[in-house]
Amino acid sequence: MYPRRAENSYRNDDSSEFRSELVSIKRDYGENISHLSQQVKVLKEMLVNISKMPRRPEWNGTMGSQGPSGPPGVNGSNALRGIPGAPGAPGPSGLPGYNGSQGAQGPPGSPGPPGSPGVKGAGNFSSCSYGYEDSFVVPGYAAKVGVSKTEDKGKRIISASCYSNDALTFELSHTQEKDGSSKYTCACSKTRKVVTKNETMYCRIQYWQCEL
Repeated sequence: MYPRRAENSYRNDDSSEFRSELVSIKRDYGENISHLSQQVKVLKEMLVNISKMPRRPEWNGTMGSQGPSGPPGVNGSNALRGIPGAPGAPGPSGLPGYNGSQGAQGPPGSPGPPGSPGVKGAGNFSSCSYGYEDSFVVPGYAAKVGVSKTEDKGKRIISASCYSNDALTFELSHTQEKDGSSKYTCACSKTRKVVTKNETMYCRIQYWQCEL
């Protein structure tokens, strides 16, 4: 508790000294202002007396030295705000802005009502099956072999293609038998030299066949 009282006592002493200095400065400033005012008053009286003294017309007196500056005047009050001017003409249009970034995808909508059943097709693809036939030949530049597939009775080949593990060329052809069934043939020839000596080159026809 005692250190705090001592600190407060020091602060009170400092505050008293500071106020005494402010009073002294204010008193000196007032005396200076009063002294300057008296000097200005004396100078004005001297100027009035000089202006009343007769002067010879042909003689102009020399300009005296500039007197001391007077104290600054009081600031004037702010003037009233002027009337706003008329709006200016519109400026030219600015450049087009950039496209904004794409927003997040919205939630999926509710499912629509079920559609009406479609018309039943002519074919029954559930009865379709895949198959293939192979023919083999010794690989070589002069190798040539063919393989064929004729539609089974009561069925129809809807797709056919050729393939070989080594043939350089293979070609698919189609003919019609006397009973109206279709026959597909693959002709394979030459070699690409991709099989080893122990392997056999084959020519394959692949097909999809469905019941009528």
